[in-house]
Amino acid sequence: MVTRDRIDFNGVSRINTAKAILLLARVYARNPVEILAQYIENSIDARATQVIVEMTRDRIVIADNGSGMTPFILPDDLTVLQMYADDAAQGRLDPDFDFRTLMNPVSLHSLQWMRECIAFSPKIPETGTIAGQPQRGMLGIGIAAFHQIANQAVWLTRPNLELARMYWGPRINAEDIPVLRLEPPTTKMLDGMNSSYHIGETENPFADPYGRKLQSGTIIEITSLTPGLDKVFRPALLQHHFANRFGEDTRRGVSIIIRGSLTTDPTRTPRLREVRVQPVIHRGIPVVVKTTMFLENGQYPFGVEIYYTPSGRGATGLKLRRLGSDVAPLTDLPPFQTPPWTLPLSGYVEFPNTPEAPWNPDKTLPVASRILQQWEEVILALAPQIEDVVERTQKSAEDVRLKEFAKEAEAATVEAIRNLPIFQNSLGGFLAGKRRQGKGTTPRVEDRVIVSVRGEYNQGIPGISIELCSGVKNPQPLETRKTGKSGAISFGRFAPGTYLVRVVDLPEHMTLQDPVDFKFRLTSAEPGIRVTFRVTTGEQPPEQTKIPPVRIEFVPGDDPGLLYRTDRLQTFGVIEVNSTADGVREALAEMLESNDYARLNAITAQIEAAALTATVLKGEVSELFQQACQFAVRLYTELLKADTQRQQKLQQQRRRARQS
Repeated sequence: MVTRDRIDFNGVSRINTAKAILLLARVYARNPVEILAQYIENSIDARATQVIVEMTRDRIVIADNGSGMTPFILPDDLTVLQMYADDAAQGRLDPDFDFRTLMNPVSLHSLQWMRECIAFSPKIPETGTIAGQPQRGMLGIGIAAFHQIANQAVWLTRPNLELARMYWGPRINAEDIPVLRLEPPTTKMLDGMNSSYHIGETENPFADPYGRKLQSGTIIEITSLTPGLDKVFRPALLQHHFANRFGEDTRRGVSIIIRGSLTTDPTRTPRLREVRVQPVIHRGIPVVVKTTMFLENGQYPFGVEIYYTPSGRGATGLKLRRLGSDVAPLTDLPPFQTPPWTLPLSGYVEFPNTPEAPWNPDKTLPVASRILQQWEEVILALAPQIEDVVERTQKSAEDVRLKEFAKEAEAATVEAIRNLPIFQNSLGGFLAGKRRQGKGTTPRVEDRVIVSVRGEYNQGIPGISIELCSGVKNPQPLETRKTGKSGAISFGRFAPGTYLVRVVDLPEHMTLQDPVDFKFRLTSAEPGIRVTFRVTTGEQPPEQTKIPPVRIEFVPGDDPGLLYRTDRLQTFGVIEVNSTADGVREALAEMLESNDYARLNAITAQIEAAALTATVLKGEVSELFQQACQFAVRLYTELLKADTQRQQKLQQQRRRARQS
């Protein structure tokens, strides 16, 4: 156990005036979120593995479990600091000499240094920190930044055992390390040019916002907040900003939690929900997968990761990264303000961490240097690679669009043919689109309740009311719908259970052949059903359409996109087919071999329907028009073969019937 005096010290800033403090703090005035980001950076630099930002009605707390801070500058270092102050007052400073290199790290990481040496960060690029890891918060004005958002702040800190023994000696035990309290001047005090502060001890428990005891770390409590911060410090916005800023830190295991929310309404209780900052996951087409690049013969490494998002949705833009944090859009640099850098890209481009490449005062953009010029040349050399990916992606998207259009044209063509009168009684059965089931195929499982009403000639009866009920013993009506033009209606999906459907409001001239109520059960294995009600309408059977003979003539055409002409069809029964059109002559010639001219009329009608639907759908009648017409010929080739087989089977059945 070490005997020591209780800490109780009042001081005044030694180097910078109150006015200078406020000027430095205004670096963060453009975005108040940067103030909290500065404190989180300091926590990460202090080797914290957890940082909690808690917001309540008029209070913000930032707590970490880092290495903490000591109370004072060591006596020998105070002498060096006084000599520097005297030289600064007399104008004898050497601009190439950094007096911090003479200081003990214990002094650099003390509350007194933080308060008296504002704008002189304890993190020296050449020497690193006690942890020896790269540092980010290098401005040294974090303690003054709170003046932009509040009137008052208090620092509580407890150094870890390593730092404590460097300050008090090797005999101090963990339980003897005090909790230190720093009270910097309020904003109102600075307005009155009063920069006095107080460092002391506190007996209050040293715990995070969850009430868990901290062995070491720092807690900052900011109060008397500026009005309007509840709109800026929304948890979702902070989470998004910190995800870009501290993504690499969270990947290394640093936990950053945002808890609660601010409110200026005295009657409203702030919500204590929490969000955890997660690393950004870039989505899109990879252009440059996460890789490390170099300058000058393998020196100055930096990371690059680029993705392209064709739709633009979710694209965050390329970020300029410094020491693992995204600090600005890459397009803030002049060489990257034109395509392809302005396209919907995501990812980051890191800048080499070297003292030879300086940054602007707020550490958001590198300033002109030899390293910056070489780095820009290396990154700009990636432009052809980005343009190649964009070109290939756009071509692939166009191919997909054409295929999707072909599917739409095919579906619309089949529907148009189904509605042509000449096919309703001859080929209608083959236009129903039944699925072929062969090897490796799975029968289709109906997942909807579909009800149809059909007449004695299998024709659909529209306008018939169908009622769906739940239960069978005491059915409860759920919904009533009328059949459409096809004579069918879909009620959609329903949960497993017992149901009932029935016909209601049947016209007087129709008679229902089936039972009025149809009961059924839906299960997870059979989630749907098709029900057909048969009615007698008393109508006469429809007349069979007679198809007149049609003659096909192959005529070379001047326009390869014009597949056929029907100008002479009604007068002379002639269809002129363009023999120069790709694929059409071969398909029609195959049909001509059977001398079945009646069926060629069916092909012609189908081609007309294909041309019509292709034009109506997209207004495009070139390559897509040809695809639709060629599909029509292929479709009817299959239908006619199926019709021939059906006729042959009927003839065989008649022969067997006569023989028997």
